[in-house]
Amino acid sequence: MSMDSQEKMDISVENSAADQSVPAPASPTIEQPTLEERKDFTSEIFKIEIKNLARFGFGEIKKFLKKKMQLDPVKIKAMPRSKEFGHHAFLCFRSEKETLEAIKKLDGAIWKGQTIKALPAKAIMDPMQKKRLEKENGEDVQTVRKTCLEATAPLAHLTYDEQLAIKEVELKKILEDYRKQILKVNPKLGLLKDIGIWNGFERAPLINGYRNKSEFTVGKNVDGEKVVGFRLGSYSDGSVEVGDISDLPHIPERMKLAAKLCQDFIRASPYDVFSPEFYTGVFRQISVRFSSVTDELMLVIGVHMSHIKDELIQDVVTFFTETGGAELKAKSIYIEKIMKRQVGQKSNEYIHIHGEKYITEIVHGLKFRISPGSFFQVNTQSAEVLYQCAINLAATTPETTVLDICCGTGTIGLCFSKYCKEVLGVELVAEAINDARYNATANGITNCEFFAGNCDDYIQTLVHKATGNNILAVVDPPRAGLHNRSVTALRNVKGLDRFIYISCSPTSALRNWVDLARPLSKTYKGNPFIAKCVMGVDMFPHTQHKEMIILFERIKDNAPLNDVTSN
Repeated sequence: MSMDSQEKMDISVENSAADQSVPAPASPTIEQPTLEERKDFTSEIFKIEIKNLARFGFGEIKKFLKKKMQLDPVKIKAMPRSKEFGHHAFLCFRSEKETLEAIKKLDGAIWKGQTIKALPAKAIMDPMQKKRLEKENGEDVQTVRKTCLEATAPLAHLTYDEQLAIKEVELKKILEDYRKQILKVNPKLGLLKDIGIWNGFERAPLINGYRNKSEFTVGKNVDGEKVVGFRLGSYSDGSVEVGDISDLPHIPERMKLAAKLCQDFIRASPYDVFSPEFYTGVFRQISVRFSSVTDELMLVIGVHMSHIKDELIQDVVTFFTETGGAELKAKSIYIEKIMKRQVGQKSNEYIHIHGEKYITEIVHGLKFRISPGSFFQVNTQSAEVLYQCAINLAATTPETTVLDICCGTGTIGLCFSKYCKEVLGVELVAEAINDARYNATANGITNCEFFAGNCDDYIQTLVHKATGNNILAVVDPPRAGLHNRSVTALRNVKGLDRFIYISCSPTSALRNWVDLARPLSKTYKGNPFIAKCVMGVDMFPHTQHKEMIILFERIKDNAPLNDVTSN
């Protein structure tokens, strides 16, 4: 499942050369909070590097640091493996005391058979602060500004056929990279004739105005005006400017109206917009969900405010129901509290303030209840194409059990339900499971069961529960791909020999596909999986994103001996 990321402990790949920059000065030159004074900032001032690590996943190192070493870093940055340091990472803490304690505990500690080396690391100067100081020192700071169209819809200047041609070439390149990597990690399987047979690239039925959800940033443009739109650059580049969305082809007119009315409301409000540099201000993000089929719209106003004031709620309701924003006809209005995530917190708090709690979306003739935090493909018409392609590749029968892994609100499983004997879905988020069960009941579907739990632990349980003569799984992970534990669970589960992998970021998912094909080992006890059939679906016209659907099949014990090509 794709997920929109908020403020949470992150893992990122960083250019190691950047860490050689000089430390930030003790305080900025203007009257704003320093990094030390900002208790909610994931400070880089108190930073260490840990070297000589074994290959690891984010969950593994997080568990090792917190549970075994009793450390609580605010940020973990994984670095690319190097010959000198092997796998290494940077850890950031909130105080010098925590930093020194971490070095003492980690230096010389043994993890996964490797002796860790821990040492202090230099902080990277805050990009905005660095840019401001360069200007104050008279340096010529060159800023390359993109328009909102260039930043969010970089292919919009091309014809749609030209866009499709570019994307198909890129997908085929990823597929070729997959074949090459398979040959390296498992040479025998790399010689199979029928790895990743390309089945074509499906067009989007709707090219313009297709988004059913948009998350607009609230900020300021280059002239200092308050704007509801999209970021034109990244904070790491020293850019926080927000651009107007009025000329974007992929945003429907109703959403543009919502952004414009929210902008009017914010400009008239006594509260300021949120500053990502100083963590001040209130208005931070506007999320809009809109179904062109049911004509229902949900408005979610994201604020940086620990206690939501009653007068703010009343102002929002009055504006969007009685005064300037009434023409939007929002069916549902929420306030979203966007603060630093607390330990164990999986999502932000949504406060329902007006109208219905849900809106309805329709896919394959089925109605789906959409709540503020629901995952749903952003292009409804292309989602119908995507799911039908998955159904066609799966080639299910009336005796097939479909396992919907990370099922979310049950969209994929419910679409599969009439093509199989039963659907068994599992999802970690209990609220999503409640929605999935509701959606099944609302559509009169009786052959689907949904369970709340850890997907990795549940896969074998679902296989045992299946009553069909054959089992097929469907996985639709977030943009980063499956966690290592999930790949291991798929490899090792007995009774599952086929599954569909839906990827919204094939480049990121490539490592999963290669791991699925690695030889038998202590970690991978089950036979490898190989991509058999591959399709592309254009879910995001005018952008560089594309969706990939892959049918994986498990290699039988004697298959490589019979099906490989000659050298």
